[in-house]
Amino acid sequence: MWEVNIFIQTDSISPRTLNRSYGYLIECRTQSGKLHKKEETGKIEGTLHQAALTAVNQAMKRLNQSCIVHIYTEDRFLCNMFSSSMDKWAANDWRTSKNSEVENREEWETLFKLTRGQLVRMIPGKHKYSDWLVTKMKAEKSETNL
Repeated sequence: MWEVNIFIQTDSISPRTLNRSYGYLIECRTQSGKLHKKEETGKIEGTLHQAALTAVNQAMKRLNQSCIVHIYTEDRFLCNMFSSSMDKWAANDWRTSKNSEVENREEWETLFKLTRGQLVRMIPGKHKYSDWLVTKMKAEKSETNL
């Protein structure tokens, strides 16, 4: 089974709804030992969690077979809800224990579907590509503002 690392980054950790950038980098080592990387950035008007979920979903869509997936993100809420609540929400028609609709339902439903058949582990905190992805997003932002 392939092993894949996905590194997620947003340009701001503010929880407010903002125009934000997000990015991801996917790492995969081939059977011959060669390391392949693919990165992408995007923009969204939304919260930190929406941006992180969007980045994870965009990265997961690139996987074309079952893998062991390690997802690194500074969004601890995303990590916690993925591990503790996502399956419960799916079983409860995307409603919380208080019977209200899950915030960012569409993004969570997509993540739920994309992670079926995968062995996924979320790792919270800063990662080895955090600064690089932030720099890349800032450079792209300043290019579009010229």
